[in-house]
Amino acid sequence: MSTTERTCNDSDEPTTPEQADTGGDPDVTDTKQAYFDTESDAHGFEATIEASLLQNVLTALQAFVDEARVHLSEEGIGIKAVDPANVGMIEIRMPKLVFEQYQTLGGRIGLDLDRFANVLGMANKGDLVSLALDAETRKLKVEANGLEFELACIDPETIRGDPEIPDLEMDVDVTFAKNELSQGYKAANLIADNIEVTGSPEDDAVVFAAEGDSDDMEYTVDDNLDAIDDLSESSALYSLDYVKDARKGMGRSCQTGMRFGQDHPIEFTYQLGDAIDVRTMIAPRIRH
Repeated sequence: MSTTERTCNDSDEPTTPEQADTGGDPDVTDTKQAYFDTESDAHGFEATIEASLLQNVLTALQAFVDEARVHLSEEGIGIKAVDPANVGMIEIRMPKLVFEQYQTLGGRIGLDLDRFANVLGMANKGDLVSLALDAETRKLKVEANGLEFELACIDPETIRGDPEIPDLEMDVDVTFAKNELSQGYKAANLIADNIEVTGSPEDDAVVFAAEGDSDDMEYTVDDNLDAIDDLSESSALYSLDYVKDARKGMGRSCQTGMRFGQDHPIEFTYQLGDAIDVRTMIAPRIRH
């Protein structure tokens, strides 16, 4: 069986938030969108946050992109990005409550994630990191562990625009511990390049499977599903490389939400710390 990659916007379902039926509270949707309602350059920003939280955010982002538009709003920081192949997308919302101190006049900045991560790597796990934007020089001052850096920001207009991550109606919506996903991924990676994910309502289970040139693998998650919101018969195939990328930002013991539909994208949601929301989406492979 040969396969080709779809993009996240190749689904037959509506692909913009306005077209899709989110089925949720409009006030919640508006609050989420408020993180990204910034179109001009930032004119002021100061914040203090625990180094490890910021490092974890960068780990999740760097799995997909090496630079990002960062939206600064009254609600907090919002970031959306899509990988160059249009296969993997990520959305991160950092509410201001996760910061020790947070002030902004709103707007956007562009960041080189590799350079930012290298600087943060100088901080210890329990350190606080102070951030301050110089609106005139367009440099971000970063202070941590007695060190002070001034990082040149990137013009947000030169960075690829925010993707429209679709809110699709899915056949399967379950929650489990990250180690269940890791087990399925590691087993499939031994024999194949792709992983098939199947919803099995008869068994109240999700099945991860892979087919190599001569070997097969199947891993069933049933009793270890912590929540089942929807579970209908459906399956889809995904690149293991992108599943690996989606796993990178997840904490060892975090709870992971997983949603997918028949030959639809797969979505993973989880939290960093107590309130940083991360959402990733991977387009399916097309089976021929």
